[in-house]
Amino acid sequence: MPKLNDSKEDCFDCEDRAVHAHHVVPRSLGGTKTVFLCAECHGKVHNRNFIDSSALVKKGLEKRKKEGYHHGTPPFGYKLENGKLKKDLAEYKILKIIIDLYEKGISGAKIRDELNRRKLAKRNGKVWDRSTVYEQIKKYRRRQRDSLESGK
Repeated sequence: MPKLNDSKEDCFDCEDRAVHAHHVVPRSLGGTKTVFLCAECHGKVHNRNFIDSSALVKKGLEKRKKEGYHHGTPPFGYKLENGKLKKDLAEYKILKIIIDLYEKGISGAKIRDELNRRKLAKRNGKVWDRSTVYEQIKKYRRRQRDSLESGK
């Protein structure tokens, strides 16, 4: 929320000295226009459920995702650069081994054994286990499906 430092503007509602520029339509929904509000009136807008904050956060995150930004820890095989997912070549190489072996019909346990035999550690430096191998396969397949559905 833009805060006004030395404002000489009056509050839109009560005409006290305004200290905030409140977005009429939330920025997460594309709003650009603001009205000047005093601290008390601005608090009333946000604290009396006139706006569903959790819905705004969800919309904002969805918008950022559509713009290619990632929120949270990047999936194995990727890293964040300026908020966007980029391939981490070392991890992606391991992920590719997992996927290639899986597509050849190799079981998760045998893939785990192969990764550990080659001393290819997980991101946290620990050895692979079967459930983590299957988790990576599941996440990879979900990303593939999502990118096909979104046309990317």
